[in-house]
Amino acid sequence: RSPFLHPDMKTLYFSSDGHGGLGKLDVFMSTRLHDSCWTCWSQPINLGKEINTIESDWGYKISTDGKTAYFTKEKNNYKKNSLLLLLDISGSMKGEKIESLKEAAKDVCRNAINNNSKVSIMAFTGSNCNFPIDTILNFTNNINDVDNYINSLYADGRTPMYNAYILASKYIHNNADKNSNKMILLMTDGNSTDQVDCGRTLDDALKLIRHNRDKVQTQTIPFMVDSASVAFSDLNRISEYTGGELYYVENTASLKSSFSKATSSLYGINTSSTRKDIYTINLPDHLRPDLVATVEGKLLDSKNEPIDASIRFEDLESNKLIGKIKNNPEDGSYFIVLPLGKLYGLYIDKKNYFPISNNLDLRNENKIIEIENNIPLYTFEEMIEEGIAVPINNIFFDSGLSELKDYSIPELRRISKIISDNNLTVELSGHTDNIDSEEFNLKLSEDRANAVKIFLVSNGCDENKIITIGYGESQPLNNNSNSKERKENRRVEFKFVKN
Repeated sequence: RSPFLHPDMKTLYFSSDGHGGLGKLDVFMSTRLHDSCWTCWSQPINLGKEINTIESDWGYKISTDGKTAYFTKEKNNYKKNSLLLLLDISGSMKGEKIESLKEAAKDVCRNAINNNSKVSIMAFTGSNCNFPIDTILNFTNNINDVDNYINSLYADGRTPMYNAYILASKYIHNNADKNSNKMILLMTDGNSTDQVDCGRTLDDALKLIRHNRDKVQTQTIPFMVDSASVAFSDLNRISEYTGGELYYVENTASLKSSFSKATSSLYGINTSSTRKDIYTINLPDHLRPDLVATVEGKLLDSKNEPIDASIRFEDLESNKLIGKIKNNPEDGSYFIVLPLGKLYGLYIDKKNYFPISNNLDLRNENKIIEIENNIPLYTFEEMIEEGIAVPINNIFFDSGLSELKDYSIPELRRISKIISDNNLTVELSGHTDNIDSEEFNLKLSEDRANAVKIFLVSNGCDENKIITIGYGESQPLNNNSNSKERKENRRVEFKFVKN
């Protein structure tokens, strides 16, 4: 759901519940592997628990600088939960039974942790009813600690369940978060060990728990035991006494689902109130898209008033149109985001207006580029009546040479069509910077203007209606004080001539 392709044109963010995750819908990232292929993508990466939650996460938009993710959702406040697993790992649990228990315990703990819970595990074995707990995992929300603990369990000894349950009730009362929901999940596969030496029965155990005010809701799991057995009866009494339920398990295959059902009632929302708002998350470096350039400004007419128009942008090296946007007609503003690594041409598309152009060379950039550029627009009528000259920005020459480079073609084709369709007479004027001698620059400016004329004539323009002139370095737009200014002065200008 909600796919978002970043303006770098290669990093895709989307939500799915089909790739495995932390909750319901999770946000993933995939990267396009080749510029020329739209079906070639990397294996999706889950954005991780810093971003994804147990709820559905979707609708993500990424800022142009790639640092911030924006999203909106209903914010729920979940109660904290404390789950204690009290597990029988006596000798009768060997083989397939202990392995199914480990799998079920890992699954229920992972789900609990994903639902804002801490878990503890107490395993009981042995013949000494005064020390029935073989090992304890303290309350934690670290799934690696849980897995390591469960992997270390092995079946041995007998089933001192009564004393184990007393200790578990006291332990969760004393060690769980005070304001959390609390639950014990008690599982056994057989009758409690004869405890005559301890002089304790289940009635004694429940009485002591009540006296100590340690009663906690307990869900019980009789695991492959006879429904007429003492074990079944004991577990049923415990669940009834504590307000829990009994979940009978007939085979190893259904143990995991029973664990899940038994604990599902633990998780809930703290309040029925929810709120929908916009949220932000800072993306770590490895989840960010590639760097991009931003171009913004206003389209203004000859009276400096905003004008609405379309802006087309193209890859000049491949001669392919990349996209088209409309500016804001109220104030003339526009905003474009472009991936780095290409030579781009921009031109304005509006009926009866000259297609003013510009270019942006991002082929060797390795940082975020921000460009502000207000673009003046002139009607054909204004250019003819007032003799307005405009630069042909998207034509290119090697330094000191007059041969047109191939990526000048899109611009010159547009101009040739304007001239031939309207049977216009035009003047092409060449200009240079102040590098080299005046004589050299004058000749270079003439040659470049003539190179443009030759192309226009080859594309259907009447050579008698194209006038060329070279001004060399005599009409600079600025002081030639740096490379940017010198680049602006190296130009061929275009204007209409009245017949």
